[in-house]
Amino acid sequence: MGVKECNQEITLKVLRRKLNMNQSQFAQALGVRRETVSQWERGVYKPSLSIDQIKRLQDLLTQVDLTFKDLPDDLAS
Repeated sequence: MGVKECNQEITLKVLRRKLNMNQSQFAQALGVRRETVSQWERGVYKPSLSIDQIKRLQDLLTQVDLTFKDLPDDLAS
């Protein structure tokens, strides 16, 4: 699987939707506030994740058969 799946770039918003999560659930899974996820998705801020949050993100990616290699360098939007 490449960076694009079904011609859709894998952003955090796309990942969240693939996981069937709302912003609050996704935020809780990553250990951040819902507002933070919203700001990432709107491009207000770029994600800056701790090692623990990176591990959590890896777990989420695994749930939808993705890896970090499937992600673009810029996850925002």
